[in-house]
Order: sequence, then structure tokens, then C-alpha cells
Amino acid sequence: MTLFSAFRTPVRPDAFARVFRGKRGTTDFTDFADEKPGILDRLLKRKPDVRPDEGEHVGSPLQGVLGGLGDEEFDGLVARLVGYRLLRHNEADGTYTTHPLVRSHYLARLTSSGQAAQTHAELKDYYLELAGDTPHNPTLEQLAPLIEVVYHACRAGAYDEAYEIYRERIRQWDRYVLIHQLGAYETDLTIMQQFFPEGDTSQEPQVSQASTKSWILNEVGLCLMNLGRLDTAVPFYERVVEMDKTLQDWHQASITLQNLAALNANLGRLAASAAAAAQALELARRAANKQDERNSLAWQSWIAHLSGEMKIAEDGFTQVEKLYNEIDNDPYAYSLPGIWHAEHLRRVGEAAYARRVTAVNLEICEQERFIKSISMCHRVLGELDAAAGQDAAARAHFDAALSLARSISDRAVLIEALLARGRWAAKDLTGFAKKRLPDEASRQNLSGLHAQAFSDLREALGYATDGGYRLYEADSRIALAWAHLAAHEPAAARQEAVRAQTIAQETGYHWGQLDAAEVLAAL
Repeated sequence: MTLFSAFRTPVRPDAFARVFRGKRGTTDFTDFADEKPGILDRLLKRKPDVRPDEGEHVGSPLQGVLGGLGDEEFDGLVARLVGYRLLRHNEADGTYTTHPLVRSHYLARLTSSGQAAQTHAELKDYYLELAGDTPHNPTLEQLAPLIEVVYHACRAGAYDEAYEIYRERIRQWDRYVLIHQLGAYETDLTIMQQFFPEGDTSQEPQVSQASTKSWILNEVGLCLMNLGRLDTAVPFYERVVEMDKTLQDWHQASITLQNLAALNANLGRLAASAAAAAQALELARRAANKQDERNSLAWQSWIAHLSGEMKIAEDGFTQVEKLYNEIDNDPYAYSLPGIWHAEHLRRVGEAAYARRVTAVNLEICEQERFIKSISMCHRVLGELDAAAGQDAAARAHFDAALSLARSISDRAVLIEALLARGRWAAKDLTGFAKKRLPDEASRQNLSGLHAQAFSDLREALGYATDGGYRLYEADSRIALAWAHLAAHEPAAARQEAVRAQTIAQETGYHWGQLDAAEVLAAL
């Protein structure tokens, strides 16, 4: 049970032979030539760590209790532990777990034994063997053994090795598989926490290189931001910017400032967002990094769009598109900058151009498996179809966007997908279709859409207010105003529209002011 406590995930049946015993249930290594001894066997051959404060070897709870057991005796022991409910056996997949309180008790024994680091080092190797070769496009399930490798390596004190495994095999260098392809920000954050003492992210990451410390802190901030925990992300970005400037790592500092621009935009601090984007661009040029320059310009252009500075936004997106062509030989911006450009084009009445940009963007993102961007492309195409009166196509795109958004842990993408479908149901269908479709069947259909609008928009508003997304809050309230208007509830509609207008004025959100004014005019 002491050795079992070192595992934090369900234990596979093959672990009993590989980890606990050695193939033949013996600690006499001469009995089997090429067969690998179990972890317990090797631990018993080592002297326990010396406890620094006492200067003496600590007795290990991993003494040879299991070493002499034969297969039948060992299986009987496991069965008795299950009977005593110290172990739990999952019949579906054959794995074993234990109650958290039981694990905590035995884990304390392991920690005090002086052999915890050795044990975790051995479990790291076990999971490394279990992981095998990493697929080019892995699933979370396929990455699970590698995630355990990182955990046990950190518990063994091998933080640099853990980071290298994460970078090369989980993140896969600049492909960022975990967040770009799988949208698994919660999993990524859990991994990052392993690099801090006891998971305390207020302390320093325990890797040796200062640049790696900076990267880990930035990743923590990025995960918190995308999980909707905006305020908690702020200090991480601030720490990283100072570290990068001290290191004169202008490339990493530019990336962090781009993330800070995103964070401030989400919080409705558009002036601070613009300032961060301007600093990001300055440092990108200092680093002579064209990709950083392109991405910083995209942020500047998007913030200008949100603030109503249309000429600056237009000129900026034109430069961004040229840089995409220069760097990647792509005709249009793709991923997030492409989505922003299309949204800008849609808003200023260039729907055909917006559709071309988004169609190419969707194709690239599907090839690269950028699930977040795929969802957002469907959302933009839904908006374009809705404006063109193509309700069936719009519904298909909105449903696809929302389904993908629910499969990942990016809060902003989920809010946008809910907002888009709810706004369409409230305004584009419920608000106007009654005039076109007066028969009873159509009225019932519209009633269902009306209920959907309130459901989607109230969910979006809840996420926006909980996370502090000020611009999304304004958008949600405007869309709810349309839903109330369609339900013949003018007082509720006016209340939501006025609250949205106030937020838009406080934040300088140009489109929020225009959209709120449109609802109030309709009232």
C-alpha cells in the first residue's frame, strides 16, 4: 500500500508484475537473467536516503514483505486488500485505485521513509516505457502516460528532465499540441503546477534555466486566462515581463505582452490592451522576429477594431495579411488573426471578403487540427450566413461551433459560440420571422428558438460575469435585450440594453455602443 500510494492515477494490472514484484516474485536477481526486476526489488537493493536533520538512514516501509511471495500468494494478497476495501477494483478496465484518505496515510509513510524520490524516479521509468512512441496527433488518452512521466519526474526532483519530456513529447515543440489541437488548458495547467514546490505557483518553478522559468510562468498565466480566471492570470504576466526584460529576451517578452493585451481586452481595459500590444510590437522588432511582429500587429488591429478606430484597424490587418504571405506564403491571415480580420470585414460590410478569409482559415485549421480556431471559423461563417438570410446553413455552423467549444476548456470560445447562436435565435429569427411565418407550426418552431435563445444567452452571461469578461457581458446583455423584445417584454429589454450601453461607454467598446443603440432604437 505504501508503494501503491505513489501512483496518483488508476493502476493497471500489469503494474503489479512490473512495479511491485519482479516477474517471478523474487528479489534474487540471479533467478532470471534477462527478465527485468520490479521497482520494489531495486528499491530493496538500495540504501534509503539519509534524512538531513538526523544524519542517519531511515528505515524503509518497502522492506521485503512482497519479495518472497509466489504468484498465487500475491494474487491472494491483492484480493484480500480489495475485500478490506483498501483497494478498489474497476471491473470495466481492470484498474485498481484506493480511497484518497487511505492514499494520504500511506503516502505520508512513503514520504517519511526517505525513499519517495527513488520511488517516483522508478515510476517515471515505468510510465516512460508504457508511453511508447508518441503519435504525431495524439489524443489526451495517448498522452496520459507521458503526463504521469512529468509528474513522477518532478516528484523525484528531476525538473529539467520533466520539462524536456513535456516540451518534446507532450507539447511537441512549437506545435503546442495540448492547447492548440486538444484545447486542454486545464490539463496543461495541472502539468505546469508540478514544476512548483507543492504546486504553489506563487513560488519559483524548480527548473534550472531562467528562460524556462519565464516560459512556465507565462504558460500558467495563459492557462488561467483561457480557463476564465482572468484576475488570477494578471500577476503571472507581470512577473514574466519583468523577468524577460531582465534577461533581455525580447522574443519571449513580446509573446507575454501579446498575452497581456489579450487579458486586458477580455477585462474590458482597452487602453491597457493597446499599450501592451504596442510594447509587444516594439520588442518584436527589437528581436527582429517577423512572427512576433505579425502577431503583435494583429493584436493592435483587433483592439483598434474594438475601439472603433476603423482606419487603423484596416491598415493594420492589411499589414498582417502581407506578413502572412511573406512568412508562410498564405494568401490570408489564419487562426486567431484571420478570425479577427474576418470579423472586422463582416462588421464593415465586406461580407464576401470575410467569407473568403474564413473559408481558407477553416481549411488550414482543419489540416492543423486547431480545434479552438475551427470552432471560431464556424461561428464567423454562421454570422455571415445569418446576415444573408441562410438560416439552415447558419444553424449548422452555430451548432458545430458550440459542439467544438464544449469539447475544449477555453472559456472565451464557449462564450462566443453561445452568444452567436443565442443572438441569431433571438434577433435574426425570433425577432423577424414572426412576420414571415405566421402559421401555427412556424410559431411553435419559433417558440423553441426563443427558449434556446434565452438558454444560450443566460449561460453566456453567467460565464462572462463570473470571469470578468466585460465586453462579452455587454454583448450578452444586448442579445438578451433582443430576446426580451421578441417576447414582448420591453421593460426587461430596455434594462438589459441600458446596462450594456453603460458597460460599452465605460470600456470604450465601440460596437457595444452601436449595438445597444440599435436595440434602444427598436424599443
